[in-house]
Amino acid sequence: MWEREMANKNLQTLRDQLEAQTREIQKLQDEVEQATQRTINKLSISYHEQSTVNSCGATEASTNMPMVGSSNFVPSLHFPSLMLQHFTPEDLKSPASCSSKPQDVLRDSMSNQIRQQNEEDMDKSHSQCRDTQKMSNKSCIFHEHKALQLRQSISELQCKIKDLEKERESMLDMRQQESKSHEEANRQFQVTIQELQIANQLQEEMLKQSHIYTDLLKEMIKNQDRVFQDIQEALGNYEECTGKKEFGERPAMNLHARNLGTLVSKRLQDLASEINLLKTKNHETEGELDFLKKELQNKESLLKNQQERCDALAKEHEQKVSTLTDEASRLQSHAATLQTQMEIIQEQAKGQISNYMAQNTNLETTVSQLQSELRNDKMMYKEKIEDLRGQLVASDVALKQAQNGHVKRSQELVADVQQLKDALMACEELLNLEKEQNKQLREFNNANCLTNENLRRELIERSMEAKHLQSLLSTLKEDGQQQMVSLHEITTKLKFTSTQLDSTTDLLHKTKEELAIKKQSLDNAETNILSLKMSLEEKECVLRDAMDKIKKLRTHAEVRKREAKQLKTELYKLWETQKQTENTKIQLAEKEQMIIAMQGHAENLTLTFREHRQTVESLQNGNSQLLEVLCGKKAEIQAMKTKSETKDTRIQELETLFRNMELEKLSLINASTEKTLEAKELIKERDQLLAELKVTQKDLSSLAEDYKILKRNYENGHGEGDTISVLKMQLKATLAELEQTKTSLRMVESCDGHAIKVAMRMQKKITSKRGQIDELQSRVHLLNERLSAVAKDKLQLKEEKTKLLKEKETEAKEQQNLFGQVVTLTSENNNLKGNIACMESALEKASLQLSESQAMIQHLEQEAMRLRLQHTLDMKELKGPSVDNITTKTQGVHPLLSCPGLANFPLFQTNLRFTPCSTVANNFFMDKPTRDVDQFSEKKPMINDEEQAVHTKACEKKDAQTPRSHISSIVEVTKDTTEMMSRLDSYSREPLTLHTVDLEEKDHSLSLIHPENSFSGTPCYTSSPKKFAKEQNHRVRSPVHSLLTAPYNSSVISSTLESNPLIRDMLKEDLTLDGKPSDPTNVPSLNLQGRLESLQCMAEELQMKNKEMSSIFRKHDKAIIKATKQEEKLKK
Repeated sequence: MWEREMANKNLQTLRDQLEAQTREIQKLQDEVEQATQRTINKLSISYHEQSTVNSCGATEASTNMPMVGSSNFVPSLHFPSLMLQHFTPEDLKSPASCSSKPQDVLRDSMSNQIRQQNEEDMDKSHSQCRDTQKMSNKSCIFHEHKALQLRQSISELQCKIKDLEKERESMLDMRQQESKSHEEANRQFQVTIQELQIANQLQEEMLKQSHIYTDLLKEMIKNQDRVFQDIQEALGNYEECTGKKEFGERPAMNLHARNLGTLVSKRLQDLASEINLLKTKNHETEGELDFLKKELQNKESLLKNQQERCDALAKEHEQKVSTLTDEASRLQSHAATLQTQMEIIQEQAKGQISNYMAQNTNLETTVSQLQSELRNDKMMYKEKIEDLRGQLVASDVALKQAQNGHVKRSQELVADVQQLKDALMACEELLNLEKEQNKQLREFNNANCLTNENLRRELIERSMEAKHLQSLLSTLKEDGQQQMVSLHEITTKLKFTSTQLDSTTDLLHKTKEELAIKKQSLDNAETNILSLKMSLEEKECVLRDAMDKIKKLRTHAEVRKREAKQLKTELYKLWETQKQTENTKIQLAEKEQMIIAMQGHAENLTLTFREHRQTVESLQNGNSQLLEVLCGKKAEIQAMKTKSETKDTRIQELETLFRNMELEKLSLINASTEKTLEAKELIKERDQLLAELKVTQKDLSSLAEDYKILKRNYENGHGEGDTISVLKMQLKATLAELEQTKTSLRMVESCDGHAIKVAMRMQKKITSKRGQIDELQSRVHLLNERLSAVAKDKLQLKEEKTKLLKEKETEAKEQQNLFGQVVTLTSENNNLKGNIACMESALEKASLQLSESQAMIQHLEQEAMRLRLQHTLDMKELKGPSVDNITTKTQGVHPLLSCPGLANFPLFQTNLRFTPCSTVANNFFMDKPTRDVDQFSEKKPMINDEEQAVHTKACEKKDAQTPRSHISSIVEVTKDTTEMMSRLDSYSREPLTLHTVDLEEKDHSLSLIHPENSFSGTPCYTSSPKKFAKEQNHRVRSPVHSLLTAPYNSSVISSTLESNPLIRDMLKEDLTLDGKPSDPTNVPSLNLQGRLESLQCMAEELQMKNKEMSSIFRKHDKAIIKATKQEEKLKK
């Protein structure tokens, strides 16, 4: 559910972004259309205004000429040139006028110039419209490309969501199946437990019945004892009576003998009744015994089933333990094989020693027989000795060669290791150099902001390379195993050669010993024994040497194994370094491509700069379009800010989620460690339970043996039942005999002599019967004791069964808990992996969007700087040639200004009529590079409003309720300007050259000096008008200076003007009186400065965000590495 909610939120955010982008595109299209309409309207309006100005210029010139003559003062820079161009034919008929032909020529030339200018303006406006349409089309294509990218990302997210849902459904199905299997197993366990409980209840009932029967039997035994005591007493009395009657010594026996028949008959009747009762009881006991046999068989079957289940569980545990111990056994098998080989060698040596001892005994017996054969065999043995010595030499040479080969191989391996180390050092040096180069390149390319994407790509490539390295490691491991196998084969070969050497040495020693024995047999038998002892000691030394050699070979093999492991690690490091170098080379190539692209971009910028130099004439419309574009860009920047804020919030949410996931990961890791510890404890408990199960199995086996013994005893008891039946038959026979005795007694009452004999016979029979009864009682006691022991054993078995069942239940519960925990851990791991993948994809998208925004911001900054520089340069070029033209044209106008008919009008009228004349002069004497002055002259009231707003604000602070003070301040300003113009006489008549340094050094607004000076009646043309132009040029500042020294409170000025409409109207009325030209570059320069500052702030914020994102990526990678390491540890 959480994943679905996250996916839905992501889709909603993406939809909102798409809708916002579509709205922005629509706004841009509307703005472009409005801009085109405005430019067309402005061009049409400017064309109509120029036509009206051309028509009205002549009349205004005719009215203005006498005013200028009477005032004896030049209020404007362009007025002398107007006087040349706007004289009518009536004015020229005067004595001081000139001919009309040059005036017509001038009019035709000016009309042609105006038409050409209008046509050029129309062409440039059309080209600008086309450029704006191209820009709008490019922006539409760009936004459509973004929309396609977002749609693709949405489709990818939907596919990922579907895959995650499928995986989740599969996991749910697996969990349901596992829960069903667990439920079935629990049901089976419960059924078995119920069956065992029912069997236990039946056994308890049977035990209770057996106890009742034993009590009854005890009571019957007591009654029988009493009866026997009565019989004994009766018989004693009878003997006494008979003794008394028949013999003088015992007179009481006769009385007893008289009552003997009745007593015996009574006792016999009692015995018969008791026998009948015993028969019935025996039948009952036989039925009970059959029932008990059946129950015992059922219990045996249940016990067998339980034992089989226990065996199955034990086998499963043993299989698990065997899987765990197989690895240890594999490792121990090698040592065991070596130990067995050593033991075999020792046994062989012992056998050889025993053989040698036996041979000594045989040799002592065969010395006499071999004396004659020694002489013939000496030569044969010498030849054999020489052959064996040659074989020994050859074997020694082979051993030396093998040792030399091993030494050479070890040296070669050492040389390879040194070469690899040298290569590693070289690679490390190269890596250090490349790292330094990378650092330089990173320091040089900090402004690119595309390192996040490269880092992510490098991470993906490194993961792929890590997989490739793992495969290479597996191959290297296989190669190492093959090398180990080859080393093992070499060791086996060495062992085989060592065995061969031992055999050859044994043969040599045998031959030597035989020769020594035969020589010593000729001399003495004792010397043979000493030689044999020496030979045995030598063999033991050889065996010790062989053992030492084997140990050395083992140590050498272990050293080789360690060296092989070190070589593997060093090869792995080499692979890593090679791949790092490859990655760095790829990065360098990419950065070189970026540098080439930047160079191409710089060349394109230079070309565009040249084109913009060529298109300086289209700056009038360009300024208006710049303002509109800046407004649009402001809107775009605000939209980008909103997007960046939304992205920041999203990034913060992702960071919080990532932190929460890391905390959950840590908690899960801690839980998993605790669970591993619990699992280890459970394994220990399982081992203990296995030991206890083994003990219980032993107990069960002992109990089974006891049960077999009891069974045998029961069978013996059944045999005793047969004996009881035999005794019953004997009792019947005795009863018959008693009846016979009764009849005989009745027959022999008359004769007393036979009575004594009969009594003696009866006593003997009774004593024999008593012995049989005692035996039966002892057997019954034994049976009772065995039954009690069996009952105790059954109780113990029941208790042990209950304990085992409880332990099984606890184990089953613990296993279920462990299984559930394992399932939860796996599911959580899968969820974490999926969340990590989602986070990585989201972070990648965020980084891509950040990089795009940074690229856009850089592009906007470059455009803003370019426009600012173009604006400053264009304004410099505009103002330089315009002033030069004006100064050159004013030199030929000076004689006309001394006309006597032009000295009758006051100064106030000249100030009132100054602005239209200046506009006409601007229209007539505007060269091609100076066409922007039209728009500035048209927009002069607005600009003057903005400039005068500062003064009005100061006045409003002083007295907000009195607009008259404001009017007086404006009048004072106009007076100050007139006084400043009157002070232009002090300048020289030298020609003017425009210096931008001079313009930048001085302030933009001239201080109004000497306000106390009054107007003089002297003529105003005592000095040349060039000085007036020079003063004017000193007063007008360059656009660079205006950009650098522009006030920052444009918003305050505009707010004051909008809040006070009265002040704005008065400023418009008063600015018609003031002929001071304003600087048109303040507004766009302020906008450009604000835009640049906002863009710089945005760039700094985005750089900080990039750094944070990079740190987050690094933390994320470290957390992933830690999680993988912990998972590997848990798996181990």
